[in-house]
Amino acid sequence: MARSEKKYSPFDCQSWCRDTNGCFYFTFNLDSSTCFLKGADAPGTEREYPGDMVGPKEFCSGGGEDVETEEESESGTGSDGAESGAGSEGEEELKCFHPINWKSIARTLKTESGVKDAAACQRLCAKEDQCTHFNYHTDSHSCELKIKNGSDVVEAANVITGPKTCSSSCFTLGVGHTAKEMARSEKKYSPFDCQSWCRDTNGCFYFTFNRNSSTCFLKGADAPGTEREYPGDMVGPKEFCSGGGEDVETEEESESGTGSDGAESGAGSEG
Repeated sequence: MARSEKKYSPFDCQSWCRDTNGCFYFTFNLDSSTCFLKGADAPGTEREYPGDMVGPKEFCSGGGEDVETEEESESGTGSDGAESGAGSEGEEELKCFHPINWKSIARTLKTESGVKDAAACQRLCAKEDQCTHFNYHTDSHSCELKIKNGSDVVEAANVITGPKTCSSSCFTLGVGHTAKEMARSEKKYSPFDCQSWCRDTNGCFYFTFNRNSSTCFLKGADAPGTEREYPGDMVGPKEFCSGGGEDVETEEESESGTGSDGAESGAGSEG
């Protein structure tokens, strides 16, 4: 119907469909926030795909409950401005692997071939002391073990990148540090990318990451003891958490929906 576009929510995707001639249904991927418009022939072409949802252009019935809105306030101190929102703060909801078609541009320690999937590539990284993250090529099944900062990524076809571990056992959810920042805050894909940036920054020992705004704040050695409760915030050390050796479900190298519906999806609970 049209070229896919990024939308904030499935409701925005539905609204775009309603306003587009010939659109009767839509596919929205929660992980990549990508919206695909579909015609009247969409029913019957459904297939399971991580992060995807489908719906009609017409509004759903019900939905009259109160909706909690975010407050405009600051997280931590000074420039720690983070939007807060409702939602449970469980480890299972944290993003870890980047969506497919993104890769790290950091230095490569070594490359392994014939690796089954991204989860196996991550396990290889976990066994290497110097490895901090990885790039997995879904077409060639090669695994690049990377060093240094894994949060700097660029678009690249058929590549999945992720950290050494997806364990958040050393993160504390619902609080942020009010200690002085080490550098200007930046947007990061996940708390693991925020942690990676901290590891690669001189003087950084802890980080605060706001899940609602995807904002990362670097903190020094004086951060412990400055925690305060703040919606969407989490804090953690620069060192990797223990654990996290379990398999991580990764996306298939395929397209979401039909035809040109290549939707990026990543780890995380849906709903």
